Amino acid sequence: MDSSYHSTALYLAIAVIFFLLVAIWRKTRNIGFIIGILYLYLWSLHGAWIILRTYQVGQPVETGLFLKLFPVHIDATYFSTIVLYALFIVIIGSVVLLTTKSPQSFRREKCDILKGRSFVFFIISVLGFIGSLYFTRGARQFASLSDLSIYQAFGPGNNYEGRNLYTLHSLMLIVALFSSVLSIALTFSGNRAKYLTIDNRKASFFFNGIMMVILCVYTAYLGDRSKLLSAFVMGILVYLTNTRRPRTGMVTIVGVLGALSINVLQVIRGIPARDLVKAITWERFYYGFMSMLNSGEFFAAHFSLYGVIRYNVPLTGGTSFWSFVFSMFLPRALFPDRPENIYWHYVRHVGALSVQGYTIHHAAGWYLNFGIIGIVAGAVFFGWIWSKLFNYSHNSSFKKNSLIEIYKRFGFCFFTAYIPIVIRAGIEGYKSIIIGAFVVPILILWASTIRVKIIL
Repeated sequence: MDSSYHSTALYLAIAVIFFLLVAIWRKTRNIGFIIGILYLYLWSLHGAWIILRTYQVGQPVETGLFLKLFPVHIDATYFSTIVLYALFIVIIGSVVLLTTKSPQSFRREKCDILKGRSFVFFIISVLGFIGSLYFTRGARQFASLSDLSIYQAFGPGNNYEGRNLYTLHSLMLIVALFSSVLSIALTFSGNRAKYLTIDNRKASFFFNGIMMVILCVYTAYLGDRSKLLSAFVMGILVYLTNTRRPRTGMVTIVGVLGALSINVLQVIRGIPARDLVKAITWERFYYGFMSMLNSGEFFAAHFSLYGVIRYNVPLTGGTSFWSFVFSMFLPRALFPDRPENIYWHYVRHVGALSVQGYTIHHAAGWYLNFGIIGIVAGAVFFGWIWSKLFNYSHNSSFKKNSLIEIYKRFGFCFFTAYIPIVIRAGIEGYKSIIIGAFVVPILILWASTIRVKIIL
């Protein structure tokens, strides 16, 4: 099959996606949808351009990550993969366009401005940081003895027995990151805050700012890009939602700093701790920045659907829903035999080597459960949730401090920030949305604003 068909499909997909993006922007005027759809494009279709540019028709892609998974051919199966990914994004965009309401259509109500306490944010962040240090202590020791990075120690292909602590470490890390980011967002909102402000802005900027720098360095040391990216995007979106006449220049500066921080992770991830100082050079930073859009993460998620179709991986008929339910209530550390998620079904049937972790695209996860109908249903569900959260954010009066009110006002921000994580997981990825994108930041904001009366 001529590669011109693949290129044409990509051009048409981008044109339709761009049209939807412009229409959504004109209707909502919300940058969150632009960021979210860009995420969907990067992890769904961006990898196709690099593959088509690099390899000729009929020549299988058999280098790097492809050797550990499977070769990719520029054939009819790959064309179907591109079409299905495009369909997934277009359906999401169409649902958003049809079901979102214009902000001007909502009734304006006076909102009570709640005041968060800076020291509560700081304490939560410190406790999360300490918890992460505790759960990674074994990995740090193992990495030091094995001449590995922490990122590699937690990965497959080695005999580190504490790998099941990664989930607990991840939870503690996002608690620390989100608490610091949310406090800084409220600090910058200042007197322009619409819903939430903070009691001592100078103290918050100083202490929580220092904590954020420490966490950025620590996260870079761990090599966890996705959580740092989600934290930065969450902070920006909360600031824009919570602020009258936001300072766009400041948002731009924060965005640049966030990109540089993620570039640091791109450069040093996989390097043992004792070699970090020697590894950090300007040349390495430059090439790391230039290669950000060519990350292997885009490839691993992108061609998962290709592997599913090419190897005719059997459909599971909805087992991801059982896996999702069990994962919510039965921690694997306590119940190691709970139902496996769709990722392991995928890896096992495509014959991937066990020396490395991979990712599965969200659309591929839906396909493995229900076929093409699953991709359509998954896209409709994703778009409906996204749109519903946006409508909630403009329809809530925010007249009392409650978990539900905070969820309605800022749930759209939290969900959008977590798209890079859920897009690289099957249906089970919604567990990350529930815990990481909703429970953690909502509880942090709620805890910072409650007033406890002590009666002696």
